[in-house]
Amino acid sequence: MPLWYGFWIQSPLVRAHAEVLHPLLDAVFAADDPHHHQMAHFLEALKAVIAWQLPLRVSLAPPCHVD
Repeated sequence: MPLWYGFWIQSPLVRAHAEVLHPLLDAVFAADDPHHHQMAHFLEALKAVIAWQLPLRVSLAPPCHVD
C-alpha cells in the first residue's frame, strides 16, 4: 500500500486535511501527466473544501497496471 494512500484513508476529508494536501499535490502536479484532468478536478475540490469548509468523500486507489 503506497504511503500517499494514508492522506485520504479517512473519508470524508475536512478543511485541515485539504489545507495539507492541496499545496503538496499542487507542487508535484505536472500538467503533462496523463491523469491531468482528474488531478485538476481533485485540486479544485480541495480548494472548495478549504474555502467553504465542506466535507469531501474520497475513494481512491492506486492505478492497476496490466502488462
